[in-house]
Amino acid sequence: MHTASHPARLLMIVGAGLVAALGATLVWPTLTGHGSRADASCAAPQAFAPKGVKIRPGEELTIKGRFFLADCYDTGQQGTPPPMRHVVLRIRQHGHTWRLGVADARPDPLGTISWRVHIPRGVRPGAAVLVTGDFRSDVRVYAAPHHPPAHLTTPTGLPDTGE
Repeated sequence: MHTASHPARLLMIVGAGLVAALGATLVWPTLTGHGSRADASCAAPQAFAPKGVKIRPGEELTIKGRFFLADCYDTGQQGTPPPMRHVVLRIRQHGHTWRLGVADARPDPLGTISWRVHIPRGVRPGAAVLVTGDFRSDVRVYAAPHHPPAHLTTPTGLPDTGE
């Protein structure tokens, strides 16, 4: 059978091509890690500092994440997709990259994950990027608070004025 002699079949083939093209457009941001969501069940992993927590050089903090699932179960599979394992978290800034830690996502529907990390002193205030594989999250690094040397403080913690 020729498709030209059967308009319904031709329409079905053209329609399938259009659906495939639209599907590629919707899925592409998730595959590249630069989009937020392709649909309700396939979301790009996100790593972030919890609300109110500031990233500062030399300090320890917990970085959290979600959607760290090894599959998105977008074709009708039952249950919770498996969590990602051995997820390496890095921070990148001005051409330098520091490894912060490695963790396994939890086996929950959101694929939550957390890393307890120490921010290297070489990280500077300003824009930076948290990196996990192909996925990136923009973050802001703040200046470390100034702590006077111990010999310049009184037992109360106030600076010694020398009087």
